[in-house]
Amino acid sequence: MNEVKVVYGLVKNENDEILAVHNIKHDTWSLPGGSVEANETLREAVIREFYEETGFDVEVKNIVAINEGKILNHNNHALFITFNCKITGGNINNNSPKEISKIKWIKSNKIDNYITYYQSPIKDLFNYNAEYFYEGEFEI
Repeated sequence: MNEVKVVYGLVKNENDEILAVHNIKHDTWSLPGGSVEANETLREAVIREFYEETGFDVEVKNIVAINEGKILNHNNHALFITFNCKITGGNINNNSPKEISKIKWIKSNKIDNYITYYQSPIKDLFNYNAEYFYEGEFEI
């Protein structure tokens, strides 16, 4: 199986709303994010994907969830890594119109009606925290 890493950014605004995007290919809602490209760190991937899908620049904080799955019809073993993020600039804009059909702020008490792949309520993810460090490039 191919190893695949997918990153997501979780943000909440002052109105207790979480930013979500609608993916055209799978007709599903998710947090902004996508596949990590070759030679890209997880943090770099979150920043790039978040901007591509929403138009917002983000500061990437720590990991709040790691999900794992095997996507049999694509022969992929996938890790889905969700980071807590903070919007630092930009304006809402869909820079990926072939992939994303809608960008929407959704009340945190309703977000689980849209995004169903987390075991705990998405609003609870803000309470979780695993430190993330990029240790740089080195040889051992």
